Formats: sequence, structure tokens, C-alpha cells
Amino acid sequence: MIRIFTICLTLLLGLSPAFVHAKGQFSTAIKVNDEIITNYELDQRAKMLAIFGAGANATETATNQLIEERLQRMAGKELGIVISPEDVEDGMLEFAQRGNLTTEQLIQILGSRGVAAETYREFIRHGLLWRNVVRQRFGREASASDAEIDAALGAGQQGQLSVRVAELLVPYLERGPDGAKQLTTRLSKSIKSNSAFAAAARQYSRSPSRRNGGLLDWVPASNLPSALLAQLLALEPGQVTDPIELQGASGIFQLRGTRREKGTAQSSVVTYATVPLSSAVGDTKTQTAAARVLINKSDRCLDLRANRRKYEGATYSETSAQQSELSQSTAMQLANLDKNEATYFANASGGISVIMLCNRTTELPEGEREALRDSLFSRKISSLGQGYMQELKSSAKIVYK
Repeated sequence: MIRIFTICLTLLLGLSPAFVHAKGQFSTAIKVNDEIITNYELDQRAKMLAIFGAGANATETATNQLIEERLQRMAGKELGIVISPEDVEDGMLEFAQRGNLTTEQLIQILGSRGVAAETYREFIRHGLLWRNVVRQRFGREASASDAEIDAALGAGQQGQLSVRVAELLVPYLERGPDGAKQLTTRLSKSIKSNSAFAAAARQYSRSPSRRNGGLLDWVPASNLPSALLAQLLALEPGQVTDPIELQGASGIFQLRGTRREKGTAQSSVVTYATVPLSSAVGDTKTQTAAARVLINKSDRCLDLRANRRKYEGATYSETSAQQSELSQSTAMQLANLDKNEATYFANASGGISVIMLCNRTTELPEGEREALRDSLFSRKISSLGQGYMQELKSSAKIVYK
């Protein structure tokens, strides 16, 4: 017996530093009610978020996310919600495709930087779980009524709704998709005044409106992307939207005011022309200067088509579409333009594109009300979910080891 004890003691005393370190990694860092978060999980999540562009806030963000995920798991268990492996795989692919990657490519990138595939999988699984929790709890409450839809479209005798906003657009080219969203998320939460928004727009925005502190002219609400309009309708003047992902950029918008004008709101069929400038023209600074010259020399779309030939590799395309069919980015670029007016923007390829409104005709397309109903629902249920999470946190016992 003494011999056996001596052998065991020798083995324990001979444990390698690597083994001791590994054991420490899996020790408890935080306890949330009866659930634990290990040091390993915190390290893994922080590394993953840093790759996604979280920067210096990666550890803090990882801590908050993992605490919330434990509470989400408890809420899901209470409601009997289970996320299938197939749904997780679909979610992983959808997230990866935001960066033009496959699931396998993203997992390979994460693995090369020390992040396990399971860390990514759990991140996606909890996101899907929480979406199901809030939809089951608040789906009926978040439904948009016909009165809300009418108000958004400016229907009836009240007249057409117009809004004035300021914009701040951060291109993916400068910071990457996740870095751009991290910046706009931080700004959306920290900006509390018109002057602060204007200063941030001059510093960070790459839209032509940056010279005016991001401020745009009055625009009919029906010209705006439905996702943006749904957020604006929930704000008071001076408040800022959550980030909205546009083509090649992440944007936030500050509501400056609303007003009713004569006439009923009608959605539009728009015809617009785009001219993406190629790298043959030069870098983005050179392309921006070329875009301004091209706009100044073009009084109509026919002029734009002719003048773009002066720039090597520049192509011309003309499109007609229902307002409701436009991408968020295109709708936002066209929203404040009159016929034959043009602007430029950073496109998804990292270059500069010119866009001109050729014509706008009004009619009431099918699906407009339902598209806006869906956007209002998403906005309301997101707000309800945030409130519910705060309730869960306030009643939880969270202990940091």
C-alpha cells in the first residue's frame, strides 16, 4: 500500500507545467446561476471575436456574450426549444457567406488562429436559440398592426410622411465587415446629440454627405429601405438607429425630424444608372475625384453613359425596379435624389460607383405593406428581446471567480 501511495505521489509531483496550465484553462471563470463559464471558453470566444474585428473590446464582449448565452440557454430550456444540427449548419453557412466564405473556409481561418470549430458552432447555435425564444415569447406582441403600417406609409388623409436624417457610412474596405460594424455599433450607442453625430460623420463616414456632417435633405418615407424606415419610426428626433448593413458598408442614421405633406404616400418604380469605376482609374481617392468630375459633366443618364467612356474599364448599366425590390444600399443612395441627380458610394468591390436617378414613377406595388410589416416586426421583437435579456440579467446570480 505504501509503495502504491509513493508511486501516485511521484506522478502528481511530476505533472508537467503544460498539464497544469491546461487544467487551469478549464477551471471556472464565471458562474451564472448554476451554469459555469470556463477560462477556455472565454479565451476561445475572445480570440474568435478579435478575428471578427472586435479589437481591444474582444474580451469584454466575449464575457457579456457568454453570460447572456447561459441565460438564453436557461430560457430556451424553460420553453422546450431545441435547435437541430441541420439548423446550426445552415446558420454557420449563412454567417460565413456574409464574408463571401464557405463554412469550411471560415472554420479553417479560425483554426489557423487557434479557435476551435465548436466555438464557432456554439456561437451560431445560441444565436438561433435566442431568436426562437423571443419569437415564441413576444411574437404576438411584436406583430405590426394595419394602423402602424398605414402610419408608416403615410396613408389616409394625414398626408405623405417625410423624414430628415443624417447618415454615417463606414466602408468595409477600410476596416473589414466586422470592423466596420463594430465601429458603427459603438457609435450608435455612444452618440447622444446632433453635434456629436455630425462630428463622427466628418471623421468616419465616407459618404459625400460627410462634408455636411452627414445631414441629408427631407425625403419621402416611402423612398427609404423598409428596414431603415422601421427603425426610424421607433425613434425620437436626435436618436440613432442600430447599424444597417448596406452594399460594401455599415451605416447608422440619426433621425432629425418628421413631417406630413399633402398627398398620399405611393411607392415608386425607379430607373437608375450605375457606373462602377475600375482600379485602372486609380486608387479610391483618385476614383472619388473622377466620380465627382463625371457627375458634374453629366446632366442626364444618356450623358453618364457617354462620359463614362473617358475612364478605362468603367461600365454602364441601367435598371428599372419597384422601390420595394431595391437592395437597402441602392434604395438609400436613390432616396434623396431627384430625376437626373447623381451621387457616388463605396461599392462591394472596394471601389467607387456613380449612381444616377433616371426616372421615378409612382404606383402602389404588391407586397409593399407586407415588406414593411416584416421590418416593423423585426425591429419591435429585437427591442422586446433586449428588454427581456436585461430582466434575466437583473434576476440572475452572476459570480466572477
